[in-house]
Amino acid sequence: MNVFAQARNNLNLTPGQRAFLKLVEGFIVAGIVAALPAISQALAAQSINWSQIVRTAAATFSVAALLAVTKYLKAQNDPPLATVATTVAQAAVSDIPRWAGIPSFDVVPAVASAGAADLPAPAPPADAPVPAAVAVS
Repeated sequence: MNVFAQARNNLNLTPGQRAFLKLVEGFIVAGIVAALPAISQALAAQSINWSQIVRTAAATFSVAALLAVTKYLKAQNDPPLATVATTVAQAAVSDIPRWAGIPSFDVVPAVASAGAADLPAPAPPADAPVPAAVAVS
């Protein structure tokens, strides 16, 4: 199975394979970006400045190569996909909103005949700090 099929099937890839995929993706985008000035000059003028086109292509392809190197260096510390999936699957469903920074709210059912003053105060979250006692003199 080649690296493209592995990526399509969401299998674990080595950092080198990830960097190779990033390089291929970058070269495709760089080729499109490098072709745009040639098309623009061909439509606007009778001649094409090939030295400008080559400089633009060299710049875009070098940026794509630098992005692939960066991907390779960053991918060294990535955990395998199975480890990440297992960690998320083992997490309790109630912990996921806390991890995402979503505050938890206790839902108090409203009673049609009760006024606002009759409703009990909502309970503080379980992980809220307990306030210190206030001395009254």
